[in-house]
Amino acid sequence: MYFILLMLINFSVETKSLDLNKENLWIAIKNSNIDHPDIAYAQAILESGNLKSRLVKTNNNLFGMKKPSIRKTTAIGTKYKYAKYSSWISSVEDYKLWQDHLFRKKIMSRKEYMKYLQIRYSETPTYINRVMKIVNQNKI
Repeated sequence: MYFILLMLINFSVETKSLDLNKENLWIAIKNSNIDHPDIAYAQAILESGNLKSRLVKTNNNLFGMKKPSIRKTTAIGTKYKYAKYSSWISSVEDYKLWQDHLFRKKIMSRKEYMKYLQIRYSETPTYINRVMKIVNQNKI
């Protein structure tokens, strides 16, 4: 247990200074033990305008997350009505916290997760189709 905690601390410290690019994003998502990592990666690419949106530049927010009032969060505040993070890694960590909160009662299959995202995460009717297109394009 101590070894795992030490690894997580080292990962967090080492990645705080990493540049944001697709490769580092994938590594951060995989190392955070996010469920359905390919979907989370595709969401980050979509939500962040290919890692270049204003929300990424001003808030370090890759997923278009709002600051939660109930669950744990790594957000340090809000700007433009969205959660603001100290680093893009903190945004990835917050996505994991969001999933942990979401899955606290039941782990969702891939199909159930995608259905949840379509209904609750995005108001865009074609959201999952767009996410899956990114998954397929990146062969992740």
